[in-house]
Amino acid sequence: MAIVSELTACDIPRLRAFILEAWRLAGPSALGWTGATDENISEIASENYLQGFIGNADLKVFISKIRENVVGFCALRKIDDRSVELAGIVVRQDQLGRGVGTDLFEAAKKQAVRSGFATMLVKTESINDRALSFYRSKGFVEGEHVVEEIRGIYVNLTVLKLDLPEAQK
Repeated sequence: MAIVSELTACDIPRLRAFILEAWRLAGPSALGWTGATDENISEIASENYLQGFIGNADLKVFISKIRENVVGFCALRKIDDRSVELAGIVVRQDQLGRGVGTDLFEAAKKQAVRSGFATMLVKTESINDRALSFYRSKGFVEGEHVVEEIRGIYVNLTVLKLDLPEAQK
């Protein structure tokens, strides 16, 4: 069974290995990796870059581990005082359909509610039916469609919104 926790400095080498392996398996044409290159994945997976997540008040990273191996992660990024972005959920291919993504989402949602956010947004490629279905199943409602440039590639994205319950005082 996978265990979800907030990223700590001790987890950085395992998260780094996970990102590099996920990229190796997925490749640049995979949904969710649009615009990524070997060069920027190496940067994102670097110890220095990942260390910047620790102690960042506007960013929380959650990881899912089985034993000591990271099998998924997600990030929660503050947009403003009322809104937060779920900056994607990445799950190892052999763990899809086993609740890892749901557990990561639930951890991020609890953190967002605890922090007093009213709205959670997530963006995904408009052709990524698997991600769209997942987010809808969690209560997200499809909003606007936008085109964003990601490292020189124009990508059609769907923005989904989830209204969060008020934190219990």
